[in-house]
Amino acid sequence: MSFTALLQGIAVVLALEGLAYAIAPGFMRRALASLAEAPESRLRLGGLIAAAGGIGLAWLVKLFFEGRGAMRQSLFVALRCREKGYIHP
Repeated sequence: MSFTALLQGIAVVLALEGLAYAIAPGFMRRALASLAEAPESRLRLGGLIAAAGGIGLAWLVKLFFEGRGAMRQSLFVALRCREKGYIHP
């Protein structure tokens, strides 16, 4: 992963978090209050789950878009077959 991709990922996270505060500030305030009251073990588990999910998603994106192309090519073939009528939805 390049440094540019890392910065782009951080930018997307900031944008989504900013949208959440802009759209539902009351909900975000309540969510932060409940986080402040949560035990450390629960926060640690949630953080580990979020980190593992983020790493897994990043790995899948890299595999799909930058991999050898087998997955991307098989998807392309399936879509073309569907367009031609060989596969019925």
